[in-house]
Amino acid sequence: MKHQQYEQSSPPIFINRIHKIILICSILIYIVSCFMPCLLTRTEKIYGFLCLFVGEISIITDIWLFLIWCSNMIYFYVVIRYFRNKEVHFFLPTISLIMAISMLFHNYIDYDIRVPIIRYLLGYYLWIASYVLVLILYILRFMGKTNRI
Repeated sequence: MKHQQYEQSSPPIFINRIHKIILICSILIYIVSCFMPCLLTRTEKIYGFLCLFVGEISIITDIWLFLIWCSNMIYFYVVIRYFRNKEVHFFLPTISLIMAISMLFHNYIDYDIRVPIIRYLLGYYLWIASYVLVLILYILRFMGKTNRI
């Protein structure tokens, strides 16, 4: 008796388009979040690009803030891997999102001096939204693979 070989069919074209649209939206939202105020301190609003560029300095002052900043690097890694159609474990976008959300439990930022955070603004929530979109993208990709067995 001959064994039948099951070929994995590629997903429909519209699913690939939906995935690309979600990925591009995530990147655009991330970029917009960099130009929006994301933190309110007693004296000023801090914009996203400043947090992005100054964040790596926090390795000197606060390791937890540095780990939160590293979620950006994980985000870039995951997005680049997706564009190259490479596999990324579901753990990476999930841990990146958790690390970014954990910023809510931080009550200060090291910005020249330690400055207390009064409130999180739209830029922060857009930043989180870009991470959520990438996580949704990986959930859709995973669901697509399990349906094609």
